[in-house]
Amino acid sequence: MSTTIIVEEAEDRVVIASSPDLAQDLLVQAARLRRLARASLDAVIHDELVELAGKCDAAAAAIIAHWQGHRDGLISQLFDAAAIRVR
Repeated sequence: MSTTIIVEEAEDRVVIASSPDLAQDLLVQAARLRRLARASLDAVIHDELVELAGKCDAAAAAIIAHWQGHRDGLISQLFDAAAIRVR
């Protein structure tokens, strides 16, 4: 007997407008992935979901650190595409 899990996004979902919102969304996704991992009967799937949740956590932490750097007046390693001149 197999179990099918269907994950869908809500149609009325609000667009992510800022870095803190994106980081929070990644943390929510990580929690969802961990719940799916706990529900999995397959060890390989469980491990993959836990690993992916960890990557979501790491990405959220990087976004928060990056956002806080901008907020505190630090500069990013990323450049505004409009500011880059093609030579």
